[in-house]
Amino acid sequence: MDEPTLPQSNRRRTRFDPGPRFELRRRLGSGGMGAVYEAFDHDRGEPVALKTLHRAEDDWVAKFKREFRSIHDVTHANLVELGEFLEGPDGPFFTMELVHGVDLMT
Repeated sequence: MDEPTLPQSNRRRTRFDPGPRFELRRRLGSGGMGAVYEAFDHDRGEPVALKTLHRAEDDWVAKFKREFRSIHDVTHANLVELGEFLEGPDGPFFTMELVHGVDLMT
């Protein structure tokens, strides 16, 4: 018997395509709503972090946009700097400062 398939909007994304501007290097982590990737930004000529959504449903996208807007202009030594909010082939994502550190879960 075949496995039932979920409607596209209910499926979690397993791959992410940010478009030609970015070269994905590795997945840094994942949470309930999305994932963060290390990528190289060809326009800026430097590595960045990309925060994505698992699903591009309207309510998820609205919450994602609110998160970006609410912290975009906040600056503090203990916060990463946000870059741009973009729409890629697989949906919305935003760029962030890439911070090298240690995995606190290991």
